Amino acid sequence: MGLPKGRTNNPKGRPKGSFNKVSKELRERIQAIVESSLDEIEQDLNELSPKDRLSFRVKLLDLVLPKYKSIEIEPRISDEEYQQFMEYKRDQERLDSMTEEELMEEIRRLEAQTNDKGWDCSKDDQV
Repeated sequence: MGLPKGRTNNPKGRPKGSFNKVSKELRERIQAIVESSLDEIEQDLNELSPKDRLSFRVKLLDLVLPKYKSIEIEPRISDEEYQQFMEYKRDQERLDSMTEEELMEEIRRLEAQTNDKGWDCSKDDQV
């Protein structure tokens, strides 16, 4: 009768990269055929038109080069941390573009703002 749907006797499945027996045997036989007829394949390739020869070589690249997969990268910072960083970057860019006079005005504005809140930012307290 078999197992219920969604259940298996091998919960981990086949190991990654392993082939089933049929695929493995088929690959080995195809490889043997290709290896035994390399001279013939090369001669046939030389008889092709330049366009067909290029097409053949491009198809060979698909067999030789690894396939790239798109991946999704999980963020390592929270949305709040990201927003704080972006605000910092915007502030940094704004400050970098200011003239010396604009910077002094910004410092005065911030000092007034901290004094209004009752914070003591006197120079004597700086390290």
